[in-house]
Amino acid sequence: CMKCIRTLMIVVFLLQGFVLAAQNNYTISYYTAYLTDDSLKPQRPFDAFKIFVQDTFAYCTYTQEGLGTKLKMPVPLGSGWWAKWDFYNKKSNTSLFQMGRYNKPDQWQLIERVNDTGTWTITGEKKVIMRLECTKATGEIRKKKYTIWFANELKGGYGPFMMTNLPGPILEEINEEDGFRTIAYEILYSTLPIVEPNYC
Repeated sequence: CMKCIRTLMIVVFLLQGFVLAAQNNYTISYYTAYLTDDSLKPQRPFDAFKIFVQDTFAYCTYTQEGLGTKLKMPVPLGSGWWAKWDFYNKKSNTSLFQMGRYNKPDQWQLIERVNDTGTWTITGEKKVIMRLECTKATGEIRKKKYTIWFANELKGGYGPFMMTNLPGPILEEINEEDGFRTIAYEILYSTLPIVEPNYC
């Protein structure tokens, strides 16, 4: 009947909207290893880090998981001091990071910079990482050469402690100069709330 078809179309439209919204809110966990280490197990516990993406904001940080620390990461992300992080605002193409010592909070400063999003050559080469089709790109960002694989199905050009002008987030990165390989090992289609840091 016509009413059933109309109802089905509305449900499909709502589901598509939900999927698109979920694609813009996600968390990617990474390991870093030397290029010669095929196991990609973390060299040290603090090598594991995450990118939290919420619409046009992203927060990349070492989470200190597995270190036995009593410190709790501030939530919303960006609302308080944490040891190592970068905050990205895609709309303004800027990032924030903090400078200062933990034991001298009155001297903390938030530093804002315009992002170098890099110069990239996108190849036709594809492969699947974490069940997502990825495209290979080579290029230079912050005066270092990289080979990266970015996800085609997710939005935003976020990568491990960087923001690119590529259409999707980086799931694998080879830093050709430093000899490191970083690869995603977990993707969650949800994230923690993020606010623009202003506590310094």
